[in-house]
This record gives sequence, structure tokens and C-alpha cells, in this order.
Amino acid sequence: MTDRASELTVIATASFSGAIAYAEVFGCAVEAVLEGALDASKIAVIASGSDASLSAFFHAHDGKGRVRLSFAKRAADDPPSWASFSGFKDKAGTSWDLLSWQDG
Repeated sequence: MTDRASELTVIATASFSGAIAYAEVFGCAVEAVLEGALDASKIAVIASGSDASLSAFFHAHDGKGRVRLSFAKRAADDPPSWASFSGFKDKAGTSWDLLSWQDG
């Protein structure tokens, strides 16, 4: 059985914010939470430099339309490798791995 508290799906608009080392950062204004719970209206999603298709997707939607993003909560004792991480960190410091993305 899947733990719903460990899944999150949102509809957002994304805008390029900048780059950190080999990754890009996109500010996402959350318009709706379809699954899970999120106590934020804005999240900063990191797109790993090793994931060219994710980066291309975000750039194609940069301020132009809604995106649907699905995340899985990362265990507290399993910190991400920042060199290959695509996802975001919430206000509580929990890391969320980006699992899928599509037009919203």
C-alpha cells in the first residue's frame, strides 16, 4: 500500500530563477495541490544538470503555461546527492524527488 503522505502532485506555473553549479532552479507558483499536502504557495524546483529532458521541459514552459509535477518524499535518513537531485526542499527541510512532469 502506498503512503499518501509520501506523495505530492501539484499544478504550477514555472519560471527560470537561475543556476546552481550544474543544476537549474525554477520558481514554481503552486496553483493547486492534486495529491498530498503542501504548506506553500511557491516552491523552488531544482532540475539536475544531468537531466536534459527536464530542463528542456521547464524552459519550454517558462512563464508560459501550467505544469503538473509529481514528487515522492525522500526519507529523512536518505539525503539527496545534490549533484544529481531533481526536486525541492520544503519549509520543514524535507526533500522531495521529482518523479514526473507533464503539461498541466
